[in-house]
Amino acid sequence: MGGADGSCSDTLTINAGVPQGSVPFPTLFILYINDMLPIDGVHCYADDSTGDAQYISHQCLSRSVVQERRSKLASEVENSLGRISEGESNLVQFNPLETQVYAFTAKKNTFVVVPQFQEVSLKPSTSIGILGVDISSNVQFRSNLEANSEA
Repeated sequence: MGGADGSCSDTLTINAGVPQGSVPFPTLFILYINDMLPIDGVHCYADDSTGDAQYISHQCLSRSVVQERRSKLASEVENSLGRISEGESNLVQFNPLETQVYAFTAKKNTFVVVPQFQEVSLKPSTSIGILGVDISSNVQFRSNLEANSEA
């Protein structure tokens, strides 16, 4: 509400957010998510955010040690996702259904630990898309190159 010379204007609702695809969107989105940028392992470009976490394994580790390290890794991922969720204080909403989880591993047994994001179990994918590039489990870009060469 504003006023001048004893007159007051009508009240208006101020909406938060920026229409996706608009010219100022990438810059304003970065301002909205600025608090999450210092989180270790989180990388942002325009409206894409990618997080990473890792552990180094050795061939001589037992399955139980590998599973323990994977559980710890999933816990670290959940902690980072929890910090990212704090962006809601700036009215930034993240969609856990669009969140991808992927494990790059040379191990033959699959990564069975499933992290949670906003009470949603994140199922590991067989490939992951980062900024329009699809990367498969063997870190090959063949499917991405084939899909783009047909277009």
